[in-house]
This record gives sequence, C-alpha cells and structure tokens, in this order.
Amino acid sequence: MALAERCLPWRSPRGDAGAHRGCSTTDRHAAHPFTSPLLRAHRSSPYPVEMPVPSEPSPSPPRTNWPLAFFLTFHTYGTWLHGDDRGSVDARHSELGDPIIEPNSALYKRRNDALRQEPLIFIREQRHCVECAMRATCTLRAWPIHAPNIRTTHVHIVVTGCVKPERILGDLKRWATRRLREQGLVAADRLVWSEHGSTRWVWDKAGITETSDYTMNRQ
Repeated sequence: MALAERCLPWRSPRGDAGAHRGCSTTDRHAAHPFTSPLLRAHRSSPYPVEMPVPSEPSPSPPRTNWPLAFFLTFHTYGTWLHGDDRGSVDARHSELGDPIIEPNSALYKRRNDALRQEPLIFIREQRHCVECAMRATCTLRAWPIHAPNIRTTHVHIVVTGCVKPERILGDLKRWATRRLREQGLVAADRLVWSEHGSTRWVWDKAGITETSDYTMNRQ
C-alpha cells in the first residue's frame, strides 16, 4: 500500500473519526511521519502555541574599516602651486600628519613659470556644468553625495563610496572635463585640473555633518 494511502484519515466501524489505520485517535499525530513536534502540540492543545524564541539575539553584521564618506578637494589648473602663501603638499608631503610645504616665493615662481597654460578660473556656466557632471557620475556609480560645492578655482565634495577615494576623484575629474568639452565650455586641449587632490576620510556622522557644513556654508 502506498504511503499516502496508509496515512489517509478514515472512519472506523467504532466511529473513531480521523483515526489512522492501526492507530488510536490519541496517538495518530505521533504516528504521522511528516508532523513536527510543534505542529503536534498545536493540534492536540486548545491554546495557541508560541513559537520558540532564540536564547541569544542574532549577531550583528561585522563592522568594516571602510569610512562613511570622503571629503575631497581638488583645484583647477594652475590655481594652487607649490610655494603658495597658503601652503601646499606634494608626493613627499601627502600623508596625514606630514608637514606642509611652507610659503616659498622662489619655488612658487619656478612652478608658475613652468605652467603650460594660464590658470583656469571657472565662470558660472562652467561651474554649473561641472556640478551636473559630477552628480550624474555619482548617480551612475551609486556614490551618494552629501555636499557638493564647485567654486571658481576648486571643488569641495563630501561623497560616500566603497572604493578608494582616488578612484572617485579621478572619475569626477574625467567626466566633468568631458562634459565641459562637449558643451564647448573649454577647448579640446585645455588643461582643466591640477594634479591629484586632497582625500580626507570621514569616519562618523558627526564628521559628515562638519565637512558638509564647511563645504556649503564656510567658503
């Protein structure tokens, strides 16, 4: 006899409705091979059965050492040179805590004389184009923007992304340059950006608030 037939309920001549063949009414649930203990308790009790509660809470997802955001700053071509009165950095003065390059008029003059083109100062249309391009890039890459500010000589942006900040900075520069050229706002051979930029790591929400406020309200 098939298993399904052996387990079908039937009415015996004695009136034991729902009993299985060869089983009494009281032990029919225990005899069913596919009935869990919890379901047997529910069927044999007139009261609702509470689901078991884990003795310990589920572990939280592991934390990573990835920051919540990056605070990026980069300049247009020729607008902040080594030796500048504001101080500057280079490959040997780029790590957190390194001393900056002090103002140096002779060094500044050498860097200025070495420029291949005039410094680039953004006008309003260029600033708008750069912001639109950067927003589109971040949307495409799924990098949430917290605060963007495109100035006449530099860009500040607070952005989140699970990639190295140099990747974000490079993509923003490339796509902004492309849009400027497509719209005829710079010549095809125009140098738009200075090399590299500042990539500060922001570790908490307070840091995002602080850098965003600086970006939008303290320029």
